Amino acid sequence: MLLMSGVASAWDDRAQAPAVGELHHERLRPPKLRGANEFTWLRCWLTSPITTIATDPIGASACRVLFRAAFEPVAESYRGQSWAGCTTSTLEPLKCGRSLAALQPQARGLIAFVGDSVAEHVVAVSDAMETQIENLPPVGAMVRVDRHETRGWVALAIARITLGYPQLQLRFLNAGRGGDTSRLLRQRLESDVLVHRPQWCLLSTGLVDVRRAFQPERGAEAVNLEEYESNLRDMTRKSIDVGSHIVLLEPTPHSRPPTGASAHAQLSAVNDATLSYVAAMRKIAAECDVGAVRLFQPILEVEQRLNGRTPASTLYADEVHLNLLGDVMYSELVLDFLADAWR
Repeated sequence: MLLMSGVASAWDDRAQAPAVGELHHERLRPPKLRGANEFTWLRCWLTSPITTIATDPIGASACRVLFRAAFEPVAESYRGQSWAGCTTSTLEPLKCGRSLAALQPQARGLIAFVGDSVAEHVVAVSDAMETQIENLPPVGAMVRVDRHETRGWVALAIARITLGYPQLQLRFLNAGRGGDTSRLLRQRLESDVLVHRPQWCLLSTGLVDVRRAFQPERGAEAVNLEEYESNLRDMTRKSIDVGSHIVLLEPTPHSRPPTGASAHAQLSAVNDATLSYVAAMRKIAAECDVGAVRLFQPILEVEQRLNGRTPASTLYADEVHLNLLGDVMYSELVLDFLADAWR
């Protein structure tokens, strides 16, 4: 995903993005107004007292309170239901495998985030649009792309972890790459990630594996369930072998059928297919005795609730990439897991 700062444009593959130095072909547009609930909750989250960090390094307790206050109706809607072989009692992320207690990151330890464009979340930045003082370009102006940056849920998580553990001087690696299936990720995992010996490796894959199966022109890139399991098992074991604490992050739902899908493609079919990959990830997590974070169902449930509001709201910037609200939710689910692991 690549976004202009101030202009929301998504690319499934980074090669489609405007290069640094180019004038972006989209003109600036007036900001889109969002629902009041979205800003109210984000404001509470972003301004949560820094003193919370002293007793709860990631501010997890405060985040849980805010999260449940905003999404308690969702918790009620599926509390106690069985899903993908696991019983949900709250919105807590499900933990699988060996105990991760007391495994706080070490000083100058590396935390790697691995995945596709949802993790990479590249933005094309214009310095002229990053200022909050005079000389902002007017609406309708053409802007020059000065650099690319990674933002999204990974940037939010890095910010919260940095605030929680400033004394550790932790290092971070965003190894997401737009368009990567588990097949492509497996090919580059060692050279792009494991060579750096991360202490923690947070890995999400499967979203694009499913997506390509619904895009006839890119069908050869699709990864079937059997190969997906093999790829994920191999990546998990290799991460363990280098001493990394790996945590698997579920692929997230689509909000609409993929671009390039046939006119007959149904969203329910896409998400049902994704759910089978989620179940496969759970299987590998249990088999390899590693941690896993539930993302698919909470995000699906909240998206359905937001769609039903008046006016409707959403967690998505497009059919698959998340907006700010979606990135906040994703990051909080991951941080909640890490808060328990690092307690």
